[in-house]
Amino acid sequence: MVVVFDSSTCLRADKVDAARSTFDELSAPATVEFDSGPTMSVVMESWDFGQVNMFRAAMTANRLTRTRQNIAQGPAGVIAVAVHEYGVGHFEQHGRQQFVRPGDLMIVDLDSPYVLDWPIRGRSRAIHVPSELIGITCEEFAHVARHLEANPLYDIMRRHIIELNITRSDEVFDDASNELGKSTIALTRALVTAALAQQPGTRDDAALMPHIRVVSERLTAVRRELLDSTRLPMATPPSGEDSPTDNTLSTHLKTPTV
Repeated sequence: MVVVFDSSTCLRADKVDAARSTFDELSAPATVEFDSGPTMSVVMESWDFGQVNMFRAAMTANRLTRTRQNIAQGPAGVIAVAVHEYGVGHFEQHGRQQFVRPGDLMIVDLDSPYVLDWPIRGRSRAIHVPSELIGITCEEFAHVARHLEANPLYDIMRRHIIELNITRSDEVFDDASNELGKSTIALTRALVTAALAQQPGTRDDAALMPHIRVVSERLTAVRRELLDSTRLPMATPPSGEDSPTDNTLSTHLKTPTV
């Protein structure tokens, strides 16, 4: 991925406004409140592959609020699926509140109001997938989010996002990039399908498994070709901080099961 914003390159007086502007461009317009003290720090990275974007942000204490007014100003048309790397945040959307910890998977409808609060420092990476390619209603999305941890594809999706954090993205050219994007979209659709199949009266494991196998085989082929040198990133805190034992990604990472 490419670093597209680093607050250390900005004048102190310009840091907050520059960070807000870049966040709006890379994610979606939101009300972003930062702790504007002398230690305020923001680093953002981005990578486009096919129709998918990966966005990674590491920030000191902040609060992101996407309001209906923000949505009206800039509809995103995007669903985000994120893995938290560092810090503990508090997330609220569709009337549901949750704490998000390192290693947790989170799904966000960027065209519905939400609040994400990192009271100290946080780092997260997310894939942005066009919502029109997923094709679910707001009510269906809320169901997927509520039952995300019980989703049979939870660990597969999480591992995929973790492994997408590669340092050789500049070597993944058009054809391979498009295939990687298609695989990511297919896996996101499978995640949603699995959740909706678990609704009372709609579960059909026999119908779901062939789709899961196709997605898994495609992802395996793409990873074998492109990500053979990928190593799982160790979630180390920013310079100057001690490594906690209970709030880093490596502490909570589990081996996925199908």
